[in-house]
Formats: sequence, structure tokens, C-alpha cells
Amino acid sequence: AFKLTGPDPKQDERYMVTKKNGVIEFSGLEPGKYTLEEVEAAPGYETVKTKWTVTVKKDGKVYIKDNDKSGN
Repeated sequence: AFKLTGPDPKQDERYMVTKKNGVIEFSGLEPGKYTLEEVEAAPGYETVKTKWTVTVKKDGKVYIKDNDKSGN
């Protein structure tokens, strides 16, 4: 399960579980910066400890940045 928080400065939270193909989708996002993190791994997997910054631009383009600078 993943948690998406934002857009900044709001702290609205949305939760999503991956589909069978391992994909998550959030719809209806306002432009702004969000924080994405895994809060619970699927059975048999380890939880990813990094957080991602998700930026939604006014033109609808989305950019995702891995905030784990250690490369793990």
C-alpha cells in the first residue's frame, strides 16, 4: 500500500494498493508537489524505505524524484 500526501502545503492523504500488475494510479490530482511513500509491502516483499517527490504540473505532466540519495 502506498500513501500520497499533498499537494504542499496541504497534508491531504490518499492511499492506494497496487494492482495485480504492480501499478498504482492516482487520479484527479491538483498541480503541486506531493510525497509518495510505501506504507505496507505486498506479502513476500520488503517495504521500500525511500520517499518520492511527485510533481504535477499545470499542463498535466508528472515528474517523480527518488529522494533516497544513498542509492538503496
